[in-house]
Amino acid sequence: MTWEKQFETNIGLDLGMFNNRVQLVTDVYRRKAFDLVDYVITSGIGGQRIKQGNNANMETKGIELGITTQNFAGKDFKWSTTLNFSVFNQEITKLENKPTVFDLVDGNGGNAIGHPRNSIYSYQFTGLNNQGLPTFVMAPGETDNITGANFQDNDDVTKYLKYEGSIEPNKSVGLANTFTYKNWSLYVFIVGSGGNKVRLNPAYDSQYDDLTVFTKDFTNRWINPGDENFTNVPVIADKRLITDYGGQSSLQRAYNTYNYSDVRIADGDFVRLKNISLSWEFPKDFKRKLGVNTFTLKGSAVNPWLIYSDKKLNGQDPEFRNTGGVAFPITSQYTFTLNVSL
Repeated sequence: MTWEKQFETNIGLDLGMFNNRVQLVTDVYRRKAFDLVDYVITSGIGGQRIKQGNNANMETKGIELGITTQNFAGKDFKWSTTLNFSVFNQEITKLENKPTVFDLVDGNGGNAIGHPRNSIYSYQFTGLNNQGLPTFVMAPGETDNITGANFQDNDDVTKYLKYEGSIEPNKSVGLANTFTYKNWSLYVFIVGSGGNKVRLNPAYDSQYDDLTVFTKDFTNRWINPGDENFTNVPVIADKRLITDYGGQSSLQRAYNTYNYSDVRIADGDFVRLKNISLSWEFPKDFKRKLGVNTFTLKGSAVNPWLIYSDKKLNGQDPEFRNTGGVAFPITSQYTFTLNVSL
């Protein structure tokens, strides 16, 4: 193994206009990374079947833009705005590793030539059958379109899996506004990102117990023949159905395939109020009497409001992911500060 390497071309522009009341900063870049470390399956010589090596290349092109404006600058009232925006396209151009199905459909994504890093794929859902079980597009030669999924298959799996996109957003925006009126100051910061996909938490199984927490989707599940024309939520399997399809482990594969199908994918686009704060500086005469230089009251909130996200997330936070999908949402924080300096 050697060091990972990269060639980068970057063109930047800094521009100030109208006595610097409008400032523009932009960068356009192209990165060619090579000798990237990735996993490769070997014959097992040396005691390890899966080893790391410098066997991947990747190219990234993008642009970053920042604009700061002084919108109003009066005696008592001031208003400034900062806008940041970035977008990039990424493509893996060389890769020796042959990913398995599970490598690509898992919520953390996998790598395949021609797509960005950590791309996610899905089994293609083709509807419920007349017993309420999900059916899918399977590998060539596989005749069982219900329980025939092989999550360890690594033979040209991208030919029958559906490409969804990367789990990493390739677009981001930040908008900050600062308002000042005499001794008052208000700061509002909104962020957004998009262009990525999120795997919904696996919620379906061939059996459930008393500890299972059902989502509202189960109210629309298949119950009677003909429901397959109106819903894509599979049936809760009974013992007869489990027996008919080869036992618990066999039918469980069908529901697991459903968990990793294109039905269980959501857009990762979101807009969030990231930070808002309001502060008040005590008057100079009052501070002089107290013998202090600074006396400020400030209240602030961090992550108080998720303004927009895909409804399919159903409470999952699009900004935070963990092994197996999206984990606990980002918490909101509220603080009150008294700042005094002598």
